[in-house]
Amino acid sequence: MKATAVLPILFGIAPAALADVTAVFDKPAAVQAVPNPSGDLRCTWYSDVMVRETGVDSPAPGPATLVQATSGRPGCDAQKGAHEIPLATSDYSFAGRKGGFLVFTATDPNAAVPFMVIDAGSGRTLYTDATAADRGIRAAEIADRALRLRFTRG
Repeated sequence: MKATAVLPILFGIAPAALADVTAVFDKPAAVQAVPNPSGDLRCTWYSDVMVRETGVDSPAPGPATLVQATSGRPGCDAQKGAHEIPLATSDYSFAGRKGGFLVFTATDPNAAVPFMVIDAGSGRTLYTDATAADRGIRAAEIADRALRLRFTRG
């Protein structure tokens, strides 16, 4: 499967800010969108995990799931597996990954754009904040095993 760029669905953010958000995160191995009667799915694969989003065809997506890739690439379907971690990300879309951190942003913000940082190993929410709607996250880097984000607080 050919790798494609991840462009999250971020309502209320200026197009210029959207163009930059994908450049700050790690490039996924692949991204696939799958029509589903209960809400379209989007799966984003990395070498060790897959992020499965549900209801990506609406401004209020369901919670995402973190799937550990224990033996090959997990399938992009609604089937529940043994190595899945449900994430508390209702109404958020996957923006990207940087090292061991996953970043999700609110899909239907009012003024500021809330975001959350989740540990890619445990699925635990580590940090929440909000960016200015016209700025977004401008940079992400790993330094001393910590994620450092550059953004204007909203």
